[in-house]
Amino acid sequence: MDRFFTSLGRLAARRRRIVLVAWLVVLAFGLALAPRLGEVFEREFVTGNTGDSQAAADVVAAEFSQRSPYEQQLVITSESRTVDDPAYQEAAQSVMRAAEATGLISGVEGFFSTGDRSFVSQDGRTTYMILNLRSTNHSDGMSSSRRIIDAVAGAGKPTWMEAYVTGTEAVHADLTTASQESIATAESVGLPIALAILVLVFGGLMAAGLPLVMGLVSILVALALAFVGGQVMDLSVFLENIATMLGLGLGIDYSLFMLTRFRAERRAGRAPEDAVVETVRHAGKAVAFSGFTVAIGLLALLASDEPTVISIGIGGVLVALVAVAAALTLLPALLAVLGDRIEWPRWLSRLVARGHRGGFWASWAHAVMRRPVRFLVAGLAVVALLAWPTAGLETGSLGVGLLGRDAQSRLGSEVMAREFGPGVTSPVQIAIRSPSGIERPETVAAVGALSRAIEASPSFDRAVSITTVDPRLSLEQYQALYADDFASVPAELRPALGRLVNLDRGGDVTVVLGLLRDDPGSEAARDAIRELRGATIPSIPGLQDATVLVGGTTAIELDAVDALYARFPIVVGIILAATFLLLLILFRSILIPLKAVIMNLLSVGAAYGLLVLAFQRGYAERVLDFTSIGAINWITPVLLFAVLFGLSMDYEVFLLSRIRELHDRGHGNVDAVALGLERTGGVITGAALIMIVVFAAFTLSPILVIKELGFALAAAVLIDATIVRMVLVPATMRLLGDWNWRIPGWLGRLLPRVELEREVAGAGATPMASALGPAMADGGAVRFATAGGARGEDAPVGSDEALAGGAVAAAPAQPTEGPVGDPAKPARRPRLRLGIPAAALAGALVGWTAGRLVRRR
Repeated sequence: MDRFFTSLGRLAARRRRIVLVAWLVVLAFGLALAPRLGEVFEREFVTGNTGDSQAAADVVAAEFSQRSPYEQQLVITSESRTVDDPAYQEAAQSVMRAAEATGLISGVEGFFSTGDRSFVSQDGRTTYMILNLRSTNHSDGMSSSRRIIDAVAGAGKPTWMEAYVTGTEAVHADLTTASQESIATAESVGLPIALAILVLVFGGLMAAGLPLVMGLVSILVALALAFVGGQVMDLSVFLENIATMLGLGLGIDYSLFMLTRFRAERRAGRAPEDAVVETVRHAGKAVAFSGFTVAIGLLALLASDEPTVISIGIGGVLVALVAVAAALTLLPALLAVLGDRIEWPRWLSRLVARGHRGGFWASWAHAVMRRPVRFLVAGLAVVALLAWPTAGLETGSLGVGLLGRDAQSRLGSEVMAREFGPGVTSPVQIAIRSPSGIERPETVAAVGALSRAIEASPSFDRAVSITTVDPRLSLEQYQALYADDFASVPAELRPALGRLVNLDRGGDVTVVLGLLRDDPGSEAARDAIRELRGATIPSIPGLQDATVLVGGTTAIELDAVDALYARFPIVVGIILAATFLLLLILFRSILIPLKAVIMNLLSVGAAYGLLVLAFQRGYAERVLDFTSIGAINWITPVLLFAVLFGLSMDYEVFLLSRIRELHDRGHGNVDAVALGLERTGGVITGAALIMIVVFAAFTLSPILVIKELGFALAAAVLIDATIVRMVLVPATMRLLGDWNWRIPGWLGRLLPRVELEREVAGAGATPMASALGPAMADGGAVRFATAGGARGEDAPVGSDEALAGGAVAAAPAQPTEGPVGDPAKPARRPRLRLGIPAAALAGALVGWTAGRLVRRR
């Protein structure tokens, strides 16, 4: 394995021109396909595709020409005029004609076409029309709804009238638009702040810009690959948000670790090419294993059997692997081209270096090693306090609450719920197929009994079926009317009946609609579906021989939730087992992987607790600009577990790899833990700060689930990089002592040996006490005294003298103002032709990013 990464480093350094040209080709592929990802979202499913609800939608789509399973509502309202006003009627008809002009509507039903006053509110100022879309699947319905929304918005309307298009597909269409806008907002806010932090970390614009380039490359290529995958699989609109979050975070993170190592190698006197090879050989290996750990967590989502979660998992895995590939090939090639130019401008490097000298991490490591019990108890108390609210976590469907308050479909839904009840926009659809025909008296009686049972339920307002088309008729009259294959049905009733029975396709399927009293996304609505399926329908005589499928928005989400959480234990098991096994191989220890899994569970629990406080209990409503529904979106906890577990292992690998390496070099447990903490504390904190900024920027999204994810990820990284990695992990390892490194002999012989990062070595090199170079170069200012003398070896921090606090001495800091190269062997100036691919790469990325921001605004 060591030979592989060495060869990879040599390839990137010596064949840098070929590597850069290859990445230019990949970038061209990304620029061509990534912008088209929205086409996949328009064509593929967003959620559902599981259980009876999807089967019901398929039956309605296949059997009914006058009813679409993808109905939308056109809501028209006025504060000053009623539907009986001729001016109101003319304006409403004008809006309706604009919607029909799209050619996407197969039929319209409303007050103006039927005279039915049930389409009019009690005050007469609001009415709605049912739009039957020609769509045959959910995603085509989204695309059609988007065009109808735009047509209605552009139709000429008097100032006293408002018109909105709402419905499940309209909500998802607005969700797609808002999702893409939220990415642009997050990038425009997060990227400048991340750049400022990187400048403070690296003390140079060039070094600070490279991580951003890596992050953008990761996003672009991952989105292009997702577009290719979207041709054969279902993808969710949220994939783009997750890919952007992780692409920026991981791309910047991995680049930061690689750049830090490269600068350390140059300070040790190695030539640029040799420094690149050593960087890939050591830091690159840790990056690869860290990236694979993140990918494992996201890959486990594929076991969820829920299309939305699976597609998000695929997007996350793609961006993690692309980030690793870019860090191991593209970044080393750029470093080989730039050499010491990454320090540009040097005046800024010197200025930043003056403000960041001291020995904080050395002092912190010393304190944790001296009082591990106190630190462990304090850290556990804080994490337990944050995780406590997790016990009250409740999940629910946000419905239109997912959207910002100004979304057209949300405004229309709120008007409908206020004037007609919450169930009108998303009725429960019960599809009944009777092989012997719907017209049979026994079947008509069964449908009538089901309708009466629904109306008698406190969960429903009313039912619509073949026994309610004319309130003046009795059950016996309906049975007589339908007896001769519906031939005796009067002409005035046939349009309404055609929406409830597949008259032109055999007359063997009917639909019963149930209008819920509660919000279709509420837990009460889900309970109504469970009651309907589990008790009401089985109790109706005459339906035993029929196929009865319960569909509609509430049923679709209920089936999706049940499918997801039925498999959630499998997802958790895969993540825990794979993580434990990977860490077992990396660190050849039983307790270290076990401790890491436990610590990560604590970190995830704390993130859940903060999520409950902020969103479920609504304490962050004003700050984050949302309205709490008293629950967390049902998909958020599952996504958070997979993403957070992977990200938490990111820092675990970097911290423990340094501790393991120091222990293998002969340092005792206490010494290795303290020095490992001292030398990685700064870089982990800096990387975490950038992650926090990137994730926090997504709390500006108008989509509530994206707010939840951005907030929880930012909070989790903060907890993980401070309390967990800097307090709990070192304190626990200090107390466990040599038990950290115990492994049964037979198991040790079975496991392959993997060596991760090694300490920088070179003539005259001072040990690196902080990996952040000039920005946080604590190591040169404070070092533990040692008898090592000229070798510059570190004193055992865990020794009695060091722990007593008296064996600390100042050592001259490594100069940071001048060139970092070997003065005896000046770095070769790259030829101009090697800079052309790099310049083209950067130019293309800048253009793509600017285009995203401008286009989406």
